[in-house]
Amino acid sequence: MLEQLRNYSPTVLSLLAGVTVLAVSFLSGLIPILGIFLNYFNALPLFLISFAFGLQFGIRAATVAIFSFALFGGAYHAIGFLMMTYVPFLLLSYFLLKENAAGAFRYSLADVFSKVNLCLLLTLIVLLLGLSFYGIDVRQSVESFLEKALPSNFTSVQPTAIAQLIDIFPSILTISWISTSFINAWTAYQLLVRQNLSRRVIDTSKDIHFHAYWDIIVTFGLMLIMGHHYWPLPLLSILGKTIMLMGCLPLLALGFRICYLAVQKTDSKRFWFATIMIMSFLLVWPLLIIVLLGFVEPWYGLAQRFADKNLPHNG
Repeated sequence: MLEQLRNYSPTVLSLLAGVTVLAVSFLSGLIPILGIFLNYFNALPLFLISFAFGLQFGIRAATVAIFSFALFGGAYHAIGFLMMTYVPFLLLSYFLLKENAAGAFRYSLADVFSKVNLCLLLTLIVLLLGLSFYGIDVRQSVESFLEKALPSNFTSVQPTAIAQLIDIFPSILTISWISTSFINAWTAYQLLVRQNLSRRVIDTSKDIHFHAYWDIIVTFGLMLIMGHHYWPLPLLSILGKTIMLMGCLPLLALGFRICYLAVQKTDSKRFWFATIMIMSFLLVWPLLIIVLLGFVEPWYGLAQRFADKNLPHNG
């Protein structure tokens, strides 16, 4: 079915993709049960257009969607789409489709993930500092939002949990945007590559490498958290936990890569890797160990060691 895309003008398809995003959003609001699934693929039409025809047509589709949200849903819907969908889509598409002087794609999948995460982290830091500079109490604003969003009996019974949630809410929200964008991008890529419509074919066989500066970023976040205990500034705790949690994302990806390579020699490698992932998200604490694996990777080279062990040896 996607092969029929070649029969239409990219400009027309961009217009249809933007309108489709609006239709999916309103359909999710009308049918909440269906919306649970559709909300995770709201940006799928944008990535389909961008990966098939180029970033300029993806931007056109996203711009149509923004104006449609502003026209039919109001300014708040348009701003929400801009923050939650448009910015991650733009960053992800730009870095994935960026070419060098030789015409080859410049960034690997790991570089794309790292750069998108870094850009959104810096944007979030500037936003938090800007709000604080203009006298807006970020903690109070987040607390007011959570009191309206969460059940009243929960907020009254669990004040400590709410206080902890306030500090990590900006980072958790941004991480969810990143995760949803990558789900949409990967789904669009898989649909297009099967029809030979994707502008780029990603080589997933290459190893994952992240820059060591993520270790420094996570360490800096931990220092801000510890500094909050000596200088109890309201914004210091939020900044520290935001930097630390978002800095752990690339380390978590690298840690899972190490786990994946470690079980390749076992008889049931898929089973063991799936077990590691499921148990990590169910128990939570194994995530700390996996992040630690990514943290020590620059010094011990665990990924390369396991990759070397998995290479076939000639007798």
